[in-house]
Amino acid sequence: MWKATLVVVAIFAVAASSAVSARDPLTGAWVAHDVAGDGSTDRYIFSAPNQDGVRNFTLVDSYGSFCETDGPGTGAPLTAHGHATLDGTTVHTTIESVVCGNGTHQAFDPPLTGQSELTPEGLNVDGYYIAVRAGS
Repeated sequence: MWKATLVVVAIFAVAASSAVSARDPLTGAWVAHDVAGDGSTDRYIFSAPNQDGVRNFTLVDSYGSFCETDGPGTGAPLTAHGHATLDGTTVHTTIESVVCGNGTHQAFDPPLTGQSELTPEGLNVDGYYIAVRAGS
């Protein structure tokens, strides 16, 4: 009997956390194509907020111009990690670390900060491009 109760509780916990994620306007994966710049594909993955409203996020860029070592075409994939908060439709991001696939890190002063906006079209990332939910 207790095993059946435990299974039912686990099912409700998973369903409840899925419902929270489904209602949260930012949690999940977002994809943008950098048609204005280097042509790369950028993926932003946002966690659900913690009790203080802070989320972890990861940016995976298929080609990071930031990683270029010797001019255009010498970049590499880029992975960045940071934190984000959502204030209404405004997304405030702080990038704490950036790693380039070619091993370069270049000089920068973390944290790098930015501001994006949730719009009916998607996530307007710093006015540069619009990211849409992955799979949409």
